[in-house]
Amino acid sequence: MKLTIRNIDPDLVAIINTNLYEMKKKGIKINQSEYVIQLIEKALTSNFDEYKKDIFDQTINTLIDKFEEYIESNNELLKLFSGIEEVGEEDNYDRK
Repeated sequence: MKLTIRNIDPDLVAIINTNLYEMKKKGIKINQSEYVIQLIEKALTSNFDEYKKDIFDQTINTLIDKFEEYIESNNELLKLFSGIEEVGEEDNYDRK
């Protein structure tokens, strides 16, 4: 697929060219088109990875909340089944 990008800020082009110059000094041979393709791929995959991480974190948090609710309700059921109720201090004295 051939993609043409127009009206790019000259400052961005200068940054790209500076990065390419620095890479060439380090012995990395890459042309401007290849470099821009790599930048686009990295930007797209990093955004998708962040999206997946956010969805994963939301799912985990939801599961943790539901699990805590489950534990809480089980504790309440255990109290009811064992005959233990939370009552005020005056009620404790009345039962004795």
